[in-house]
Amino acid sequence: MNHKILIADDDENTRKIITRIFSDYTVISACDGQEAVALIAAEAPSIVFLDIQMPLMGGLEVLRALRRMEPAPLFIMLTGSVDLEIALSALQLGAASYITKPFDHDMLMQAVVSTFAHMDGRKDSGDKPWRLISPDD
Repeated sequence: MNHKILIADDDENTRKIITRIFSDYTVISACDGQEAVALIAAEAPSIVFLDIQMPLMGGLEVLRALRRMEPAPLFIMLTGSVDLEIALSALQLGAASYITKPFDHDMLMQAVVSTFAHMDGRKDSGDKPWRLISPDD
């Protein structure tokens, strides 16, 4: 299956780093939540890296806006702080993973490979590969 990745983060360096890491995939990017919502609707990415704090519309707001979208992409949340309440909110809103910054190449690859494997193998079971990924894993 050909997968498209959207990176929604207001930090240009973060978008460039993730784009470089996943250069074997089709990668598109957004610098704020409103642009992310528009690109998700127009481009139908398989996975969205979604920053929690962005201008115009934060990551949790994006999740709330798209929680009933069909088919919905799988969201991997990115954040600079470890806040378990926000992490739980993101997971309850449908995020597949929650990755803290700074992240490394292996953390991102682990999240994407397992998420793609879950997507390619899932039936309509409704189960989610929820987990919190931090540099200590």
